[in-house]
Amino acid sequence: MSDEAFCIHGDLTPGNIIRAGGKDYWIDLGDVTYGDPDIDMGYLMFVADHIPTKLVDFLYHISRKQFQEFAEIYGQEYYGSRWRSPELEAKLHDVLLIKAGNSILKRPASGIIYRPLINGHTLSYSIRRSLMSLFVRKL
Repeated sequence: MSDEAFCIHGDLTPGNIIRAGGKDYWIDLGDVTYGDPDIDMGYLMFVADHIPTKLVDFLYHISRKQFQEFAEIYGQEYYGSRWRSPELEAKLHDVLLIKAGNSILKRPASGIIYRPLINGHTLSYSIRRSLMSLFVRKL
């Protein structure tokens, strides 16, 4: 990734954007930094497509479908015609791998969950989500 002089949130989720009085407010600013803005979108796609459904419900208090709809709207608005282009998809996938690697460093046991993703699409998304959901049934 190239060095960028953009402000990025670092934990961009629907719950961290509040609209009041016609203005948007960003909250939970503990991970705000400078860098490539695709990091925020990569994080959104990571949660939307790879976090177990029960964990999405528990952490974000919305359904996976709602989270995916938010990510889709955000992506369309932010990227315009570049959204869903092969070049952007490839870059966001690389960001997603960085996020998975970071999760493994923080919680080594999570490597079991992310191994199929890191090995390069060896399982379909639905199968991966099902396998990952097995690890969070107690939520």
